[in-house]
Amino acid sequence: MIEFSDDIDLEELRYMSEYILMIMIAFHSYTQKNGLPCRITSTTEAVQGRKEKTHAQGRAFDASSRGFSSGEIFSLLRHFNTTYPHIAAISSKTGKKTLVTYHKMEDGEYHFHFQVRWIDGAHYVGKK
Repeated sequence: MIEFSDDIDLEELRYMSEYILMIMIAFHSYTQKNGLPCRITSTTEAVQGRKEKTHAQGRAFDASSRGFSSGEIFSLLRHFNTTYPHIAAISSKTGKKTLVTYHKMEDGEYHFHFQVRWIDGAHYVGKK
């Protein structure tokens, strides 16, 4: 089962890109297959310190890395970045297609940040 942080309004999922929702399901499947926790910590809500608009546009989510060893983190990054480059967003730091990064925000905790590119033909992304 996917766990969501208490401050996430599940209605927000309606405004997210179907491609990021597909990745959310793939993340759940990956964690279940590998005996890892699956906790989504952020979707479209505004969070202090965010520089990019991928969350607000419904193209990103964050997930907790608690319970993952360093090897499991590396394996997850490799799996998702090599399996889904065709829908990955371009990283503002590296300029490369990157579906998931592992980082922390100032005064935050390390976590996974999943993001997809803007895809023509996708359903409406973001709130009306």
